[in-house]
Amino acid sequence: MQESLYQVWLRDHDGNRIEVFGGKGRIRGGMKGLTVMLRLNDVGRYEFGLNGDDERVGSFKQDYQLIFMRRDPNIDTGWYEFFRGFHRANEYRFEGEGAETYISLGRHLNDLLAAETIRYPHRNTGACKSGPAESIAKRYVFQNIGAGALPAERIRSGVQVQSDGGTGRHWEGCRGDRNLLEIIQEIAEAAPADFMMVPTGDASFQFQWRHEHWGLDRRVDNADGNKPMKFSPRLGNVSRIRYRQDWQDEGNVVYLLGAGQGALRHVLTMTAGTDTDTPWARRAISRDGRSTIDDIALQALGVSTLEMYRHTEIFEIDVRQTRSTRWRRDWDLGDLVTCEYKGQWLDQQITAIRAIINERGEEEITIITEALRTELDITTTSTSTTTSTSSSTSTTTTSSSTSTTSTSATMSTSITQTYHTATTTSTTSISTSVTTISVSMTKTQTVTTTTTSTSTTSSSTSTTSTMSTSTTTLAPLE
Repeated sequence: MQESLYQVWLRDHDGNRIEVFGGKGRIRGGMKGLTVMLRLNDVGRYEFGLNGDDERVGSFKQDYQLIFMRRDPNIDTGWYEFFRGFHRANEYRFEGEGAETYISLGRHLNDLLAAETIRYPHRNTGACKSGPAESIAKRYVFQNIGAGALPAERIRSGVQVQSDGGTGRHWEGCRGDRNLLEIIQEIAEAAPADFMMVPTGDASFQFQWRHEHWGLDRRVDNADGNKPMKFSPRLGNVSRIRYRQDWQDEGNVVYLLGAGQGALRHVLTMTAGTDTDTPWARRAISRDGRSTIDDIALQALGVSTLEMYRHTEIFEIDVRQTRSTRWRRDWDLGDLVTCEYKGQWLDQQITAIRAIINERGEEEITIITEALRTELDITTTSTSTTTSTSSSTSTTTTSSSTSTTSTSATMSTSITQTYHTATTTSTTSISTSVTTISVSMTKTQTVTTTTTSTSTTSSSTSTTSTMSTSTTTLAPLE
């Protein structure tokens, strides 16, 4: 079978096509190789090589668009665009013997989402939202890089937002000053849904959202009637396969720290059931939810966190392009497919495509698939501490009184002195008289006493703490 053909178009800021690159790198002016990594719900990248002496190297300017075109001559698809990105770096390589290579490096259109924050203060309607997941995601995009962005310099030229379908689970939360792409990814995990920035013109791009999954359901026995797509070494459409089950970065318990401080902080604990019976399966992480509005917003944060940190099951498959396994006709990004490893058939979603084309024009296509989103059995435990404080305060009164006590002591002393007077004459008679002298002494003692009386009533505080715990089992993902 014939090899697929590739072209690269270079467009300026106004969308004018100024260069077209094609042919093999061994021919002067041809492509020396390219590598494209297309990712669902994330920012893909590209590397595009030219001969270093190609005069068109000077045409590459920052944020010029590179459009990667492909045509499969084995099926009637015509030329189609499979990747568009912005030129973000120049690299020059000298490889000996005078050979020099120029490399253009850039990022997918989804980088428009990664290049802005939700620049609205906490509690502002631009930061806090409630409603269906699709509606919330599209409002965030419209108000931060779309026509509704404030201030106006944040509006990205050519960015549009797909009309709202109102799908997905209810989402509520405040995400001010957070990266826009990270929050859209969080909402998509909770919805569940997929999203991409899709080109709609020469210099216009639209944010699109698809409920549950981006592509077609091509699983075995799918209900949509699509032709099943199975990847298996036994079918001859796989040249190399790697299958990986990974619990290394799993988080199955999340502590959501709400309002309050210290021991009084409101905490929601959300636990996702695990599919293993190991006694060491518990992996806990915490998230600051102080800025959330209520428990509904806390739970929305918890669900999206548990979705993002669930264990992974990944296939990495080098696809052999057989007659029944053609890119775009039989499978594409976002499709649901079935993969086989050692007799075990597993339903997966194609979440990334890597295309490598060497200077001889030979292509190597690798797909990365991930396990489908399944219902999470989540149990929520709410822990809150309520404190009641009563205080009584009394007044301390100090009174002082001064009393004077007078003590009067009377001492009476009678002193009797007898004076004997004797007169002796011959003819005179003797007469004796007694004279009594009374001495009265009065002693007065004054004592001053100061008495201070202090009445004190102490202030007492009574604190009662009550811890309440409730357990709720959330409904599974719809």
